[in-house]
Amino acid sequence: WVNPVPYTTESLSRLLTRRGEIDAAVLLGSRAQNALLRKSAELPVIESSFGTNHIYIDEGADIAAAVQGVIESKRAFLPSAVNTVLVNWMISDDFLPALEGPAMAAGIELAGDARVRSTLHGIAEAREADRTDAGGRLLLITVNSLSDALAHIQKYGAGLCEGIYSGRAENIEQFCRRADAGALAVNAPPAKAAGYEAGLGADLGLSADKLGQRGPMGLARLTTLKYILKG
Repeated sequence: WVNPVPYTTESLSRLLTRRGEIDAAVLLGSRAQNALLRKSAELPVIESSFGTNHIYIDEGADIAAAVQGVIESKRAFLPSAVNTVLVNWMISDDFLPALEGPAMAAGIELAGDARVRSTLHGIAEAREADRTDAGGRLLLITVNSLSDALAHIQKYGAGLCEGIYSGRAENIEQFCRRADAGALAVNAPPAKAAGYEAGLGADLGLSADKLGQRGPMGLARLTTLKYILKG
């Protein structure tokens, strides 16, 4: 049985108090909106947020594949869409000019730090506030190392989806071990991190929760276990 619900904070807040009638709610919205709705929730909530996701461009990355992955992931309207690209300064002179043309053709507005703007003239300045909410822009930040990229992700990431393009197996392994997110993409567009793509049924979003459902969510994620202990 499917019933549409008016998508307002007031209507959803009332809905989230109906414990016993509703088993669980899946919230798909901004982190600020979800935080507001959680305050009124009296039933279990699975939070699928939109938040800051990163792609780290490492030394040895396939430039063409990385550019394509960034463009695809920025244009996708998904919780795993990329907001910020972290570029190792050793590869920035190759990657940044390669990204500029396709980004302009796709209608993507770029903003960058001082090192980025010394290569891409005329783009907007990346402000501190942009690192958690860049709006519709794509933020370009240079880093000195993989460790710096991971520290940035730890500080500003939403725990949803993080990606890496790299030609170094040891860096990929370290990234996968240390990046804290429900889904990781390795030499692939993070926009593919969705419940349907993961074979979990109709897509319900992407969860950063540490308990319950984490990572890509589909209809299959709404099933639970029932334990029967026989004596």
